[in-house]
Amino acid sequence: MAKSKTYILITILLLAIIIAGVIYFRWSPAPEAEPPQADVNLPLVSNSPLPANSPVSPVSPPPTTAPAGVQPIPEEIQAMIEQGIALYENGQSQAALDLFTDILTKAPANFLAYNGRGTVYTDQQDYDQALADYTAAIEANPLFPHAYYNRGRVYRLLDRNDEALADLQKAIDLAPAEFGYRANGNIGLIHHNQGEYDQALEAFGKSIDANIDNKADIYFFRGETYTALENYEAAQRDYQAAVDRFANYDEAYAGLGYAQYKIGNFDEAQQALNRALEIAPANTAAQLYSIVVAIAAGNPDQAQTAATELAGSQADSVVLSRVLAELDTLAAQAPDQAEAIDSIKGMLPAP
Repeated sequence: MAKSKTYILITILLLAIIIAGVIYFRWSPAPEAEPPQADVNLPLVSNSPLPANSPVSPVSPPPTTAPAGVQPIPEEIQAMIEQGIALYENGQSQAALDLFTDILTKAPANFLAYNGRGTVYTDQQDYDQALADYTAAIEANPLFPHAYYNRGRVYRLLDRNDEALADLQKAIDLAPAEFGYRANGNIGLIHHNQGEYDQALEAFGKSIDANIDNKADIYFFRGETYTALENYEAAQRDYQAAVDRFANYDEAYAGLGYAQYKIGNFDEAQQALNRALEIAPANTAAQLYSIVVAIAAGNPDQAQTAATELAGSQADSVVLSRVLAELDTLAAQAPDQAEAIDSIKGMLPAP
């Protein structure tokens, strides 16, 4: 009898524990999920002519609607334009091209369709067709700033600089808030490439003044201009401003490394160059600058290893000329290293 009472008590106790557990897990609040941590080391496309976040090189985003004061677009055509732009933005270039062409058979004077198709042709590097379409867009609407900007950019890519400057300035005049940043950036690039550094600095300054999205690229380009002018303190500040705004900007880290080297900060120079190579191991500018820094810091073996890793690559002619001049200077300053430096020069890539 006593055993039976004991079993009953144990059974009741177990049931109470089970019921309490069910109540707790069913009605108690779930623990808050830990927020996902941002991956700051996500791989980015780099070692390209312009960084991934740069709006200077890409075409202006095609507008989907007619600006104020322009005759409204028929609903059917409007829907097709929006579809064409969506196709383009999703990487379906040929489908977008076909759709814009179809629109133009139905509405031969539609400047938005000409601009959209010109954008696709620009991406395909069919610059003659792009110029024809942007020109048609301008003829259909002479106050359409996007087509002036886009045509100006294509002219820049073709080194038709006078025409490029005129179109880019027209885009700024028509829509300064929208194109003050991008168009002035392109104007600065034109002057920089022509060796007109004062005009480049002026244009880049205007671009930065209009840089409401706090982008990085114009700081890099202005840093390149200051480097060409041998104003390394100013260059260092701009390269630093670029990497502060775009943490994976390998080109800016390479420029920062060279500027730090010229200032005499060898440790900081190597740190910046190492960061450039972490982001983009094939960044030849960073590799070449690393050779110079290693020799200047008294590490010829490290320089030899860096030169060996460059075998078979190609280098920007400006960077290569800069590095060769630095190596000649270092050889003159340290005659005992001249032979090793000559050996390294023979290993450098062709421009």
